Amino acid sequence: MKETLFLVQRNGRFGFINIAGQVVIDFEFDGASQFSEGIARVFYKGKVGCIDTKGNLVIPIQHENILAFSEGLAVVTINKKDGYINKKGEITIPPIFYQAGLFQNGFAKVQKDMMNAGCFINKDGQTILTKRLGLSSTYSEGLINCKENEKWGYMDISGEIVVEPILEYAHPFYEGMAAIQPVSLKRKKKRSENLYGFINKTGEMVIPPDYCGADLRFSEGLCAVGGEGFGFINVTGELVIPYQFYYADHFSEGLACVRNTENGKYGFINKEGSVTIRQDFDSADAFKNGLASVHLGKEFGKTLAGYINKNGYYVWEPSR
Repeated sequence: MKETLFLVQRNGRFGFINIAGQVVIDFEFDGASQFSEGIARVFYKGKVGCIDTKGNLVIPIQHENILAFSEGLAVVTINKKDGYINKKGEITIPPIFYQAGLFQNGFAKVQKDMMNAGCFINKDGQTILTKRLGLSSTYSEGLINCKENEKWGYMDISGEIVVEPILEYAHPFYEGMAAIQPVSLKRKKKRSENLYGFINKTGEMVIPPDYCGADLRFSEGLCAVGGEGFGFINVTGELVIPYQFYYADHFSEGLACVRNTENGKYGFINKEGSVTIRQDFDSADAFKNGLASVHLGKEFGKTLAGYINKNGYYVWEPSR
């Protein structure tokens, strides 16, 4: 199994540590991204290349831009046009697009020019879907949330409408359900606001639109929703963690980031709603591969970033 590495910064230079906080790849880059599928982008003198987890340069630092690898391919920009490369740096889909997105479930959304609504392509670069693309979002769990005649619904990858476009807004599916806003449902208390509910893949409302806000995705069987503060519901719509937070993110690896209403700081709770990691960070990201990135300070350019483990201890002290 490949070792998981994490991006860190020291004195304005970027390198990588392992889960124990030990430096594995030294601080030799102007910029870098997190590893994705064993590859990380690195930046030097305005150009981009890629390294593997041993620090070996696998794609020369010569490109205008490279996005993260997804399903074995990454968007590459050549002469201001987007195409796709494999992990050897070989062009697999020519750079002919004005804009190209990551591959998800075998397909990627691309635009051939700025005025083009876009289409979906497969990994061979073949156009799969062009119709009904006035506005579309993500291909997730077999469906694409799309807009037609100013309303949102869902279609499959062939372009066939599965859920009629009658919604105020529709978000991608996660764990078999999608957060949606029905038309003209307004919150009765406090400010006027569209309410969120959840549908299944047939368009059936499985959780009523009773929430004034939502994290918009189920994860690990729970979803953060807004009422008098933020809490969490399960897949039946039962409020299993009461409204008590100013902000709540989705669960990842058994923990969720929440913001305290009193001091405005972020920490983590478990699925029982108990705070397991102190709420004293100015911001924090979800746990991934055993660590969470946390930040101190809010002033642009002066924020310190570090990593904590699931016990709440620093494996990398905040730095920049």
